[in-house]
Amino acid sequence: MDKPLRPELISKCIELMYFQASNAYSSSIAAGAILGVLFWNRVPHVAIIGWAVCYGIMIAIRHQLGVRFRAAPRRNEDAQRWLYYFGTVVCICGVIWGAYGVYLARYADTFQLAVVILALGALLSGAVTAYSVSMPVYLAFSTPTMLPIGVYLVLSPLSGNRFLGLMVFTWMVFMFFGARRFRRFALESLGYQFENVNLVRNLEELASQLKKLSSVDSLTNVANRRRFDEEFEAALDSAKREGAPLSLILCDIDFFKHYNDAYGHMQGDVCLRSIASQLDAAAQRLGALAARIGGEEFAVIMRQAGVDSGVQLAEELRGAIERLGIEHSKSQVSGYVTGSFGVCSMIPAPGTTGSELLQRADEALYEAKRAGRNRVCADLTQGMAGGLGNKMGPGAVYH
Repeated sequence: MDKPLRPELISKCIELMYFQASNAYSSSIAAGAILGVLFWNRVPHVAIIGWAVCYGIMIAIRHQLGVRFRAAPRRNEDAQRWLYYFGTVVCICGVIWGAYGVYLARYADTFQLAVVILALGALLSGAVTAYSVSMPVYLAFSTPTMLPIGVYLVLSPLSGNRFLGLMVFTWMVFMFFGARRFRRFALESLGYQFENVNLVRNLEELASQLKKLSSVDSLTNVANRRRFDEEFEAALDSAKREGAPLSLILCDIDFFKHYNDAYGHMQGDVCLRSIASQLDAAAQRLGALAARIGGEEFAVIMRQAGVDSGVQLAEELRGAIERLGIEHSKSQVSGYVTGSFGVCSMIPAPGTTGSELLQRADEALYEAKRAGRNRVCADLTQGMAGGLGNKMGPGAVYH
């Protein structure tokens, strides 16, 4: 009769039922107040007061249950348990109402009996919108609320009461099918909502993956030239605003074309991946960005770093490549693959461009190659405020 709900829908259904809780409280209190006033002088006061206390306790329990549900983490495996808790509390409320209705009907005249039936019928109508997103919960409330008064009236010796009992049953059946229609509509709407949410989430994940793919070098899995350009521009702007030093390190693998000729391009790709992994790991430890900007060319951007830090990192990177111990029989420097590094460190002035830093780093890299490769050379431009600065190099050779 009631198709099982998906766990993610159960949580949403419970949220909707608690959203309607304030309306349910209000309508129940209003109906109870009307019946209390109507029967105050007809039934023992203790019965009305006792009902009010019992129902007040159940309202407090439902409220506390709602507070705990909203505070609990949303886990699919817990959804059915929360639905069971809510259904149990709602069922007890229905039992209280059903027993109260039968009790009042025993003392009621024709007018008062009609009011009792109308009050219970109004609660049943409200349950359609409040609970029917889960038919078990709806039935847990509607059945104990209306069935007792219906049975009581049908078993009455008075034909008028029996007719009212049949009307009660007819109303229950009518509300049941109305609840099913409302449930179908509500769940379809929730289903569309989840589909849209999932679609948006999938699109966001796809966009994130595409962005990652567009910023990662497909061969070495480090940042590519596009990512380097974006990060370099952002780092330069930040250094200008803050008056902070910025270091740029350029790296070229020594005699890599000879390596490809000797060992083949596939082995050359393996070599590049190994080197890129070492550069990326060392750079990340210091919060720097390593990128592949050409065939065998790499660059590292290091924020908030002066020349000492830049040269220290470059030397660490050079040593890391050397320690890989990748054989290179055609190298004119070593029997293993090595790298040459050029470092430019400066506090950029407002008018400094990225091209200037790249050119200075490239000049330092050229000097490292001219001086024998497998070494670090630095352009020591420390300050450029107002376009002025001191330059030592290229030619400050390390190693």
